[in-house]
Amino acid sequence: MDDNRNMMLAIGLSVAILVLWQVFVGWPQLEKQREAQKLQQQQQQQQQQQLQQQAQSPAPQPGQSGPTLGGAPSTAGAEPGAATREQALAA
Repeated sequence: MDDNRNMMLAIGLSVAILVLWQVFVGWPQLEKQREAQKLQQQQQQQQQQQLQQQAQSPAPQPGQSGPTLGGAPSTAGAEPGAATREQALAA
């Protein structure tokens, strides 16, 4: 009889510990993961919208400075007396 009572008490305490852990630790972690996933999805949507807007924008005309890719230098802000590559090779 005494063993049954101890067994039931151990089972009850174990269940209580598991439930309390889930409430105070498990659910807050789950909420953080959901918020992080939601934030990541919003960032991806913004990036897709920016890419679509860039794809829809007209190409720059000759003589106009367009967006540079990969950190390539732009000649639009070059010094007024600077020579172009062809001029430098011809000299």
